[in-house]
Amino acid sequence: MTEIKVPRVFISYSWTTPEHEEWVLDLATRLHADDGVVVTLDKWDLKDGYEIYAFMESMVKADENGEGIVDKVLLICDKGYQQKANNRKGGAGVEAQIVSPEIYQDIKQEKFVPIVVEKDDEGKPYLPTYLNGRKYIDMSSDEVFEQGYEQLLRNLYQKPQYSKPKNGTPPSWLFEEQIPHFKTKNLTKQLRDAIEKNPRRIIGLSEQFKETFFEQLDEFQINKEVLQKEDPLDQLVYERIHSFLPMRDDFIEFVEIQCTNSEKLDIDFFVDFFEQLYRFTEAPREWTSWNDLQFDHYKFLLHELFLYLNTILIKKKRYGDLSILLNRPYFFQTRNGMELQQGSFMYFYQYISSLEEMRKRRLNLNKLSIAAELLIQRTTKKYPKESIVQTDMLLYYFDKIKMDNASYYNWFPKTYPYGTYTKIELLQRLVSEKHFEQVKQLFNVETPNELREIIIKEGQSRTRGYEGGASSIPSIKAHINPENICTVP
Repeated sequence: MTEIKVPRVFISYSWTTPEHEEWVLDLATRLHADDGVVVTLDKWDLKDGYEIYAFMESMVKADENGEGIVDKVLLICDKGYQQKANNRKGGAGVEAQIVSPEIYQDIKQEKFVPIVVEKDDEGKPYLPTYLNGRKYIDMSSDEVFEQGYEQLLRNLYQKPQYSKPKNGTPPSWLFEEQIPHFKTKNLTKQLRDAIEKNPRRIIGLSEQFKETFFEQLDEFQINKEVLQKEDPLDQLVYERIHSFLPMRDDFIEFVEIQCTNSEKLDIDFFVDFFEQLYRFTEAPREWTSWNDLQFDHYKFLLHELFLYLNTILIKKKRYGDLSILLNRPYFFQTRNGMELQQGSFMYFYQYISSLEEMRKRRLNLNKLSIAAELLIQRTTKKYPKESIVQTDMLLYYFDKIKMDNASYYNWFPKTYPYGTYTKIELLQRLVSEKHFEQVKQLFNVETPNELREIIIKEGQSRTRGYEGGASSIPSIKAHINPENICTVP
């Protein structure tokens, strides 16, 4: 065990009243007898015949080596101590003459510890003038005494309640050429603080987060000047996808904060967020020439953020919010369209041509999907690859059901071959009546029989997968036998 250094203290106080003297004696006894502090007190240590001034001076002053008889001087501050110290009268006045210059020279401000045991009618502590501005320990009432006593012990034994952590290493992203995500990171910190201290700021900070997010994205357009670089277009897209990672993480934290703050998510906010984000997948109106592949990094981010939003809602069992998100109409402002184009969440599935065609061809890569591999590689400890794969699969099923088993579906679960195959928990739990009631809105049904019919019909329809690569996508029946739905109370 580490050797414990026993603290040595001297208690300076005023003989204001017998009750106050008794209070000080009790404090000294508890420190000395119960908690191992070596206490010097006049009642114990000032013997007959001692010169009072010399005794006090020996307690307070340090020698030429900066050391003294005691490590700390406890200044017990009540009204009487304040008056005698300020007027330089009595024992407290004598000590004030010795203590005050020592305090002014105490650069580290560690040796002298003010302890307030009395306050005036306005709640102000009785502190001598030379102690004004010094941090004190409050022991002025029975309600705060024990807290103050613990604070005093921690001070004496140098074991503070809050220790300064070891200095870390500078974050690597500061020295990389990537999005200055510290703007959105700072806003998430402000949001967490607002939840506890000022909830009225949450709406304004959320809007600011959205605006800042898009301002930062705009800085990563692949325009004509960027295209003039020697890097191939697919490489530019690939590097920008990497650069988006800090902002992706800020978005995840933002969604978690929103879920923590409210029982019901502001779906309109997220609908607007993804409608605006979709605009980055097309050329700005002022551009006169472009290649559609110049916006593939935004297409990847759009797809990834929507996957994570849904994954978080599933993990937190926000099924009502999830149902609204998946069934709400979205309106998209296309570049050349005079009117808004209406669509569903399937618009957020994006095929990344620059990676799946150009990059594969240029680097001669024999991969099912570079975009899917990137999604899997970028998963987090809190939201691992299995969670992302299962969300991807669920969006495919919801899309398929919504399209009434048509031969073509918009959402393709590109990550399905990249996870270790496990049955989807949300579907497995359909055996429970309680769980069915929670999630039935996701399938737009009211009764178990309706859902059984949908699953049976979905299982009879054609499934698809990667051409010439992986096995076909499992049907819902691979996760839940429709006959077992709601068989458990």
